[in-house]
Amino acid sequence: MKPLKEQELEIDDEEEILETLANLDERVEELSDKIDSIEIPEAIVGDKGDRGEKGLRGEIGFPGSTGPKGSKGEQGEKGEKGEQGEKGEDGKDGVDGESVKLKEVIEKLKPEVFSRFHGGGSANRQINVNSSVMSNIYTDINFIAGSVLSIATANDDTNKRVNITISNTAPAAPSAAISIIGETSYGLASIIGTSTNYARQDHTHGTVVTPTASTVGLANVGNFVTNANVYTPTITVETNLDATTTVTEAQYLRVGNTVTVSGRFTANPTLTATATSFELSLPVASNIGAVEDLSGIGFCGQIAGMGCAITGSVANDTAVITWVSSDTTAQSWSYTYSYQII
Repeated sequence: MKPLKEQELEIDDEEEILETLANLDERVEELSDKIDSIEIPEAIVGDKGDRGEKGLRGEIGFPGSTGPKGSKGEQGEKGEKGEQGEKGEDGKDGVDGESVKLKEVIEKLKPEVFSRFHGGGSANRQINVNSSVMSNIYTDINFIAGSVLSIATANDDTNKRVNITISNTAPAAPSAAISIIGETSYGLASIIGTSTNYARQDHTHGTVVTPTASTVGLANVGNFVTNANVYTPTITVETNLDATTTVTEAQYLRVGNTVTVSGRFTANPTLTATATSFELSLPVASNIGAVEDLSGIGFCGQIAGMGCAITGSVANDTAVITWVSSDTTAQSWSYTYSYQII
């Protein structure tokens, strides 16, 4: 093994330097361990040898990294105040003038000053509208045209002022209407209209005339008549009834060709559990073509659940009242039915 001082170090970069130094440290430790392990007999220990000569100086290492920036130095002391300059020379004496009040001078200068601002005006400007003060602060005026107003301006060099003309641009007032669209017939369509004329306060559109057969499309006026009246029906064709059957005055209502009838009767069946019936005449005659052309019901208020059916008689053009008897005593009934006039 070569002595350390005789080894040649060829190093190209920083990583190699670090690796070489680490290897050297390891080798030094190995040599130190070997030296410590050598046993030297006491009898042959010689005298201390002479100190060796100083070794050669090593090569200069690479420059180290730049250190951190130092703190900012303190501000220097304020310099001394400089000396005052020399006083300048006195000006020449002015010419003696006449004694004049400052207010008089200002009043004399006003006309000249304001005449240079395109003429006219007052120093104490005040803006009035209809004799009311609107502003005594600002001298600039901005006129803005409204929705129905226009503004025109013109310079008046003679009187040194600006003339402002305000005109009304609103449309002319509408005229009163001179005609009315009548509403005296059926089926008129709605119309927004385009006229700008206004309607008079006392105008009317009229109403439809009283309906007639031609205006409502009926064969005759009688078919459209509403009629309400009373009548006393006639009893015919009795079955399973004693001769004591009676009927009260009935009322009817006719609207067009429909008739509705209501009334009361008293009947006394002969046998129980037997089909019982009789017929009533109509208030307005009709040619019954089927039993369902006339229909209605009736009930007995004294016997629970006992009712009757009312249908039309094709043979006799009458109302047929039919039920199954459950009692043989005289009882009162209420009924109602409707039919078409055919």
